[in-house]
Amino acid sequence: MKGTESFKQTIHSYLEQRASEDTLFAEKYHAVNRSIDDIVTY
Repeated sequence: MKGTESFKQTIHSYLEQRASEDTLFAEKYHAVNRSIDDIVTY
């Protein structure tokens, strides 16, 4: 199942916000080599 562009943008914005506020999350978030499509369909 594919996410809509709006849904993917919402998830991406949330993850970026979370990474800016949580250093432990940011380390894992930026270390993983996944696309937003991979994250949405996980």
